[in-house]
Amino acid sequence: MTTKRSNGTTSKISNGYLSSDEEFEELGPLVAMELTSGQEDLLDKDPQFCGNLLPKLPWLLALMLLIVALYVMAPTTGSKNSTTTMHHHNHHHIHLECPTEPLSTLNFDDDAAIQDYVANGTQPCTKTPACFLETFRDHVFDGHTRTYTQFKESEREFVRDFFVPHLKPGDAIYESACGIGLNLFAVLELVAEEANLTGITVYGNEYIEENANRANWILDVLLGAQLDEDMPNKKGHVCRGDSTDLSFVPANSFDLVYTGFISPLWDPLHINSHSKMKELCLDQNKNDDWKAQTLVNLSQSMQDDWFSQWVVEMIRIAKPGAPIIIEENALPFCSNPHDYGGVSPAYWHHGVDHYGWNVQPSSLQFGKRGNGYKGSRYHVFMLKKEEE
Repeated sequence: MTTKRSNGTTSKISNGYLSSDEEFEELGPLVAMELTSGQEDLLDKDPQFCGNLLPKLPWLLALMLLIVALYVMAPTTGSKNSTTTMHHHNHHHIHLECPTEPLSTLNFDDDAAIQDYVANGTQPCTKTPACFLETFRDHVFDGHTRTYTQFKESEREFVRDFFVPHLKPGDAIYESACGIGLNLFAVLELVAEEANLTGITVYGNEYIEENANRANWILDVLLGAQLDEDMPNKKGHVCRGDSTDLSFVPANSFDLVYTGFISPLWDPLHINSHSKMKELCLDQNKNDDWKAQTLVNLSQSMQDDWFSQWVVEMIRIAKPGAPIIIEENALPFCSNPHDYGGVSPAYWHHGVDHYGWNVQPSSLQFGKRGNGYKGSRYHVFMLKKEEE
């Protein structure tokens, strides 16, 4: 049925409550009796009218309360407010206590390198939201050599295959080391384009304070410009934080946890020379040079442990059964000295037992980098164990 309201809008009440305007009008005298001045006089002057009305007052009140309840609960035709409110209730806020103490980590002790990284990822126009929205898709970010648009397209297939099947409206995702937040936004755009999936809340951390502040501003701007009013994506918060210590993030909280890149140890042995490290890689294969082999093995063992520190924290904050995704993994330095160093695919199989990761061993899968990328980097997918 279509009920007419004082503001001119209409509402349909079904399921047998009211089915026609005539029925609503018939209930009018019982539901919402409008007392005119003449009726007020009648109440004062006609005791019989009052006597006939008084026994019906409890029923009148009950009917009025029932109709008011039905009116409030019924969705409004053509109005998005009720739908939006219901969808918004699906978002669950996760409280983060962002660290306030200075961060100290093994990997970021070169201020010049940090500033260079920040400068390379700077967006050219952040003076106003409008300027940023017009330009961000055509510029590189977070150390990538490709623009946002190019990066997003290169990730499309992987996100479709490994993110989309594990997300639903109302879920929360977390990116460890999220940079200025554009990787998170790319994921939101891709899952919406590939599966019409929205209503996701994003969180993250970033070691570099300037980038963490940028991420919060950028995500506020981008998510504030959404066209989907019914089920918008939301930003939780991006904290300045060390990805090897996410103690400020509650355990078992997120429906999907990922990182766009585990920043490897830049110089595990503090050799301070890229060329000398390359020489060690070559020497370990010459004449059974045990010294070079020992140093190379030590360097890789430190790198392995470093990666595991990130992974352990990502697993901890994921919900039982949730995906943990590590993108852009480089091979060990001696396998590819043209990259920064990393771990081999075999490392992940070995790590489940060696480090005791709380994941399902059979869930481990590998993905390729998308179109336009050369090199040997790869993606990793695994599921946290279900609760026992």
